[in-house]
Amino acid sequence: MSEPTRSRKAGLAVIAAAAVLLLTGLGTTGLWAPDEPRYAQIAEELRSGTHGPGGAVLLRLNGQPYTQKPPLYYWIAAALGAPGGRVSEALARLPSALAGVAMVWLTLQLGGRLFRGRPRAALWSALVLLTVFRFGHVARRVQLDVLLGALELAALYAFWRLFEVAGRAPGTRRWLWLLHGALGLAVLAKGPVGLLPVAVAAVFLAWERHRGDRTARRDIFPAWSWLVSLGPALVWLGGAAALAPAGFLEDSVSQNLFGRFFAGTSHARPIPYYLYQFPLDFLPWTLLWPLAFLVGRRVRRESSEEERRARRFLASWIGVFLVFFSISAGKRGLYLLPAFPAAALLCGASLDAAVHARGGVPAAVRGALAAAALALGAAGGIVAWRGGWLLVEGSGFALPASFGAALAIACGGAISLAIGLARRWPGGDAVLTGVFAGLVAVELSVFALAYPAFDDEKSPRAIALAAAEVAGPGGAVAVFDRTPLVGGIAYYSGRPVVPLSDAAAARRFVAEGGRAVIVLERRLDALRRAGDFEVRASSRSGRRTLVVATPTSARAP
Repeated sequence: MSEPTRSRKAGLAVIAAAAVLLLTGLGTTGLWAPDEPRYAQIAEELRSGTHGPGGAVLLRLNGQPYTQKPPLYYWIAAALGAPGGRVSEALARLPSALAGVAMVWLTLQLGGRLFRGRPRAALWSALVLLTVFRFGHVARRVQLDVLLGALELAALYAFWRLFEVAGRAPGTRRWLWLLHGALGLAVLAKGPVGLLPVAVAAVFLAWERHRGDRTARRDIFPAWSWLVSLGPALVWLGGAAALAPAGFLEDSVSQNLFGRFFAGTSHARPIPYYLYQFPLDFLPWTLLWPLAFLVGRRVRRESSEEERRARRFLASWIGVFLVFFSISAGKRGLYLLPAFPAAALLCGASLDAAVHARGGVPAAVRGALAAAALALGAAGGIVAWRGGWLLVEGSGFALPASFGAALAIACGGAISLAIGLARRWPGGDAVLTGVFAGLVAVELSVFALAYPAFDDEKSPRAIALAAAEVAGPGGAVAVFDRTPLVGGIAYYSGRPVVPLSDAAAARRFVAEGGRAVIVLERRLDALRRAGDFEVRASSRSGRRTLVVATPTSARAP
């Protein structure tokens, strides 16, 4: 088998693994609070047409104008749910999962352009991205950042294709349209952060000009391109503002956008936050960062200018995202998700270079990998033998025996695969293939078999259904002092939710015939300032325990 044919088949296998890991079983757990059910409810209100044609422009949550995020993800989810008449859990997650598969494929393609003549570098890079646990977890959730990451990665891939030819080769117009079209969709997905690839390109081009490269910025960012990059979002924002009540622009742009960045009105964190959060989020492949540093030093001395330039591009990419979000007052770990492909490409290329230089994986490393796989497999075997494992006493979180068995099989299979392939494949290919296959199998076991154990804690489905039953047919459901839950309760109860901010609002709700109030168990005393309430149902656990309370005067016979 020729090397190009083998590389194509290996690439298809990587994409198939991504599809299996990210697309299967998306509906096996409920939507986890607070983001997932809220986003699904917005998409469901859009799909249902409850708010008329204008509801496709001015998004609404629980009937109220939604000012937090642009509409692209919700448009896609609503379109997917339209044929079946509902945006189900699986369909709400599908745009994110498809974007995750696209990110793996684009990483493979970009790696092939950055590290020409080294197809394994691209393959290992795509597999590194796929097996970063945080990436797989987020790509299987209703999260806007995965869609944003796929669009920004597409824009940066198109930029690199344009940079390679400096805009002079025929056929470059399609890359111009891909670059700026992807930027325009990225802004529609999550606002101005969708333009960060422009900053990456600017930093990289400035770096290259310092080294004598005279790539013309106007070839890549012509004047008309801003109509494509900004036009769709501006048209949507203008339409939404025209339909919205007064104050929409102030809430969506001034308070939401600038407030998050400058004042930290949401998820405020200190400036050094990403110095520890990024390494945690990139596990297990943070372990390769020292190797990437050592290989990078060697590349500066020994490798071609082409590879050094590729590494400068990836360094610019990571640096821009790190600096921008470190300066921002509001921070979350997943904000750096669009930079994961750059880190994966550096790790994959460095892994390939190190294995190639040594002619294989060192015996000590092979031994450590085998020991880790055996230890993890033994732990899985113990869980299976015990019939499950209660994680926290009294919590109800028990890992099922099936998960333990799957873990043991995954680890044993990875070792067997590596040993079997070692007879056919040279160098370290067999060992690395076994490692990546084992990680994919372990993550699939976690997502399919372990996550359901956490469903009652994470999903508001049970408490929403209990509240709907207590409220009775057509009865109202209220949420006391827990605004982030409103979207999830509305999604699962199938009815509008009344948010109650204090005891006075609770008294009015009861006076108007309301029966079902969802409240944190530890906030029951605050609710009872409005009157005598009794608990009719509860769900979740610990400090997250939610109860359905009803006024004693409304007790059913």
